[in-house]
Amino acid sequence: MELALIGAQESFPAMHARCSSAQAKLALTCSRITCTKTTRHPRSAPKSFDPRLLKLIPYIGEGLSMYACTAGQYLFPLYESLNIYFGDLHWWPGDSPFEVIVGAILTQNTTWHNVEIAIKKLKAKELLHPGRLMETEDDVLAELIRSSGYYNVKTRRLKSFVQYLCDEYDGSLDRMFAEDLWHLRETLLRVKGIGEETADSILLYAGEKPVFVVDAYTRRILQRHGFSCKDAGYGEIQALFMTNLPNNVPLYKQYHALLVNTGKTFCNKTPRCEGCPLGGFNACLNERSLAAV
Repeated sequence: MELALIGAQESFPAMHARCSSAQAKLALTCSRITCTKTTRHPRSAPKSFDPRLLKLIPYIGEGLSMYACTAGQYLFPLYESLNIYFGDLHWWPGDSPFEVIVGAILTQNTTWHNVEIAIKKLKAKELLHPGRLMETEDDVLAELIRSSGYYNVKTRRLKSFVQYLCDEYDGSLDRMFAEDLWHLRETLLRVKGIGEETADSILLYAGEKPVFVVDAYTRRILQRHGFSCKDAGYGEIQALFMTNLPNNVPLYKQYHALLVNTGKTFCNKTPRCEGCPLGGFNACLNERSLAAV
């Protein structure tokens, strides 16, 4: 998506109108998320986030020398900056909805690389099917998913989900995902071993349901850049995204993937801020003023 920068001398009303236009443009185009770069991870760092993008934020009141900024109003320029840097990430990988669900459970407390090893072994045994997985002996299944860690616990969690699927929907994912989003989320959270992040990953990536996934990377990035306080709950962070962005599955998928990649590449436990596409946010958020931009 292209995004026009606003000139320094533009009037408050003109800025407000242009912001509304940009948000409308996002709503219209987020179903076709594209990237202006040909590579996902350029060797040389791109130009840092241009703080003038923050002039897209609407003004509040008249005669103010400072723009009133809320965390929600930063989400659009934050997305733009990350999307330009990383491009379309096509996440979550999986050949079927059930494979995505298995991956969502296996990825708890481990890296995706370890999950890929486990899924490859399950595929080789043709076990990425609810019925065949359920019929597999626990010790056999645990050995196949050993690379994902906590393999005995995750064996029970996989079978708990399949049991739920059989009991509630006769083993049919189509019937399950035909349910109302929030009702289905509520019942998924009753399945042993499925928490909010796992449930929302299943709903968004396997079920194509418009719900935003919050993970450790998202929390860390928001906290470090002043978008949320340290004790913000899962629901509060999720609401921040879902009340300030269009209700759109491709957008939610891409935004979550962008945050994960930013967390892995730059905003890990030990931050690597040099070259980060969000570098320009730091000074702006510290000053809380766009007067000098």
